[in-house]
Amino acid sequence: MNQQLLSNPKNYPLASTLPPLRMGAYPVVKKPLLVSKPNNNDDDDDYEDSFGVMQKPMPSTSTSTQRGLSIETLITSVAAFFAGGAFVALGVKHFNWFGLKKTELDLIKKLQQELITDKLTGVYNRRFFDDKIEELLKEAKEGEREISLILLDIDHFKAVNTDHGYRIGDEVLSTVAGVLKEHTPEGGFCCRYGGEEFVILLPDTSKEAAKRVAETMRQAVQQTSFESAKELQRTISGGIATHHFGENNEFNRRRDDLVRGANGLLLKAKSSGKNQILS
Repeated sequence: MNQQLLSNPKNYPLASTLPPLRMGAYPVVKKPLLVSKPNNNDDDDDYEDSFGVMQKPMPSTSTSTQRGLSIETLITSVAAFFAGGAFVALGVKHFNWFGLKKTELDLIKKLQQELITDKLTGVYNRRFFDDKIEELLKEAKEGEREISLILLDIDHFKAVNTDHGYRIGDEVLSTVAGVLKEHTPEGGFCCRYGGEEFVILLPDTSKEAAKRVAETMRQAVQQTSFESAKELQRTISGGIATHHFGENNEFNRRRDDLVRGANGLLLKAKSSGKNQILS
């Protein structure tokens, strides 16, 4: 197995151009499409593949081609499939249809995780957020439940880059992200929204509960020191938006409505002293 296949984006140049893929977007394949002569076909007759199309027999050249697509081609295809950051209908567990080894399945899982993780901070990235919030909004609406969103911003972050350099700036980002992730409750999702902004998704969470979570995060960040700049301290400001989908509530809140509401309160918190959470 070529270990460098996954790390070289040139191997799947179309991956970044594909739209986000969600569950149910594609039909589930019930068995693999054979691209070589079946093992139980000992003659040279044409055979029918899993989609009902007649195929000409191909000479078997190796064990990998006998079980279908080459491993390199399959991994490349999976990389493109996972470009949207979400598992497609197939799911990793179903790739055993292709006769993959455990190490090869582990590489696919690792690739999928890397595609939804922010490389610098280790929290979920914007791609993951865009998919997950749509999923959570749908679940909240169907179950008539609450959903809260916390939008956080590191105060005076640009001054860190200016006064201490970008290396320290990166350390501040990764350290703060670690604090936020640590204090994200079970069932919640901590994501980097962009730049020095982070977003916390909290399904089944009231505004009051979300405010307690955000306050805990704010206090924890304020007490955090940074390894390469002991004298440096930073705070965060935040805004919270919550919506409850109830029987008598006809308002269909979308992602942009939640983000816009939280951002408006965040801007107000920043303009009125910083280091505070508004809801």
